[in-house]
Amino acid sequence: MALGTLPGMLFLLFSFQRTRASTVALVSEKMFHQEMLPGYIHVLKVVNVNLSVFLPHRLLNKTEDRFGLLDYRLPSTDTRFLPLNAEPPKFVDAVIFISPEYSQDYVKTFLSQTEARRVAFVIHNGDAKALPGLLEIRPDAELFTLAPHVQQFVSNRVNRTVQWLLPTRPSSIADRNCSLKQCFKGFSIQVRI
Repeated sequence: MALGTLPGMLFLLFSFQRTRASTVALVSEKMFHQEMLPGYIHVLKVVNVNLSVFLPHRLLNKTEDRFGLLDYRLPSTDTRFLPLNAEPPKFVDAVIFISPEYSQDYVKTFLSQTEARRVAFVIHNGDAKALPGLLEIRPDAELFTLAPHVQQFVSNRVNRTVQWLLPTRPSSIADRNCSLKQCFKGFSIQVRI
């Protein structure tokens, strides 16, 4: 299941060449937004891509994995979890950055080390000062926001079309061992009132 606009889903699902296995890098440089990553991973795995997920080192520790990210790290899948300092693939069909406005230098370094056919920036903070700088790094990047209430603001700010995209992962308490105090169940939406 995915929430968001049709163009956003089309970017994720159909923008890759199908003459070979598609490769996608999903990058989340910050410790927050862990709850969103299972949705992106789930949707990308449905379309059967080779996925490299770059995360802060702490998130690769099972005790820090409150939302079941590492459940996707099974021998039968083509999902690799890597620390942020790992070398990116030389070529990817797409790279998706979650909240890149908080890590502009990392985005620039990552993109200088890989040839990415498509790039998506999924923006959290629409009034971040770094937003124009991201578009200088990759002017042809697709822009998405994590929620519809930010979409129009960002679109007006950068004077171009912006979509919102929030894939979700079907989940139930039976999906995983929920011995941790915080387990992912139901859904959440982030807003500032």
